[in-house]
Amino acid sequence: MTEFLAKRKPSVEATVRQQPVVGDTAMLIVEWQMEALDENGEPEHLEGVAIDVLRQGEDGYWRYVVDNPFGVSGPWDAEGASQD
Repeated sequence: MTEFLAKRKPSVEATVRQQPVVGDTAMLIVEWQMEALDENGEPEHLEGVAIDVLRQGEDGYWRYVVDNPFGVSGPWDAEGASQD
């Protein structure tokens, strides 16, 4: 992650669209946009709608249980994710 941040110099904007909470479990629907540099140092625009699941710990802090940054727009499985 540190290498990605140093080389790609990303800037991210995110807007939470929904955040239903049931007990100690929450789901976030977040629209996001990222401006970064690609592998060749050229500007790159990425965007998506993330679907994330969080659980609240006994200490009161929320932690990600599932982080799906591209929601239903892919990749569809672990094999597809490893090809990107």
